[in-house]
Amino acid sequence: MFGSKNPFNLKPQENVLRDFDSAAAGITSSVNTLTSSIREELSFIEHVREMALNIVSDLVDTVIDNTLEDNELPTDRLDFLILDALDGADDENGTLENALVASIDDALSSFGVDDSVIAEIFSDNIEAADAAIEAAASTVIANMPDEGDPLDELVREFIYGEPDEEEGFDSVGGKKKLSRGQMTTKSVGGRKVRYKAIAAIRNGVKKIVNKRLPGQRIRLSSDQKAALKKASLKARSANSLHKRMKSLLKGKKIGLYK
Repeated sequence: MFGSKNPFNLKPQENVLRDFDSAAAGITSSVNTLTSSIREELSFIEHVREMALNIVSDLVDTVIDNTLEDNELPTDRLDFLILDALDGADDENGTLENALVASIDDALSSFGVDDSVIAEIFSDNIEAADAAIEAAASTVIANMPDEGDPLDELVREFIYGEPDEEEGFDSVGGKKKLSRGQMTTKSVGGRKVRYKAIAAIRNGVKKIVNKRLPGQRIRLSSDQKAALKKASLKARSANSLHKRMKSLLKGKKIGLYK
């Protein structure tokens, strides 16, 4: 009935199928390439932030315990730790060094070190930088959570990002409601340490967090010394890391981190 035009005798349109397969393969390849690139970028960021946290930990431990070598200054130790972390890296354009210094800055800030103190640490005035490092070490110890889950959470959040939900987080005393300007105290090393609630960006939203007031020096306890060395990492979240980076950028744009 149909003759040569019988539709049941037509050959499959192989060219169309091949074109479709080619397009699908191209999309898959593009997705894989993009995903791999994102994974590499996140891995780089996490690696740098982990190095920065270790540098801050080593520096604080050395300064607090006064275990610097003869004639070694705090700035000498910081320079050594940075150079040691960069040793062997292919970093001709300075990308790793810049990222590491920025992450050290962020790590110190995460422990409540004032921005002006951080600026002094990386200034050309050696005497002022040494004094700033000593002041920063005391601040880090005062703001460090207890050993165990609180410290693990801080380490995890710094390296891998903020938690999915956070409201009024106080790294010293846990999670609680805070009001801007509110003053609180905590016993650290047998001394009362004062904190003030300030505005900060968390997960892209302005929230209230505690920050230690300047001019308060304390001594390192054995428990805190052990906590300072602890670096067990239990989880990672690329999504929360993106949230943290966006929060920092938003904070800078609205002037919270000046």
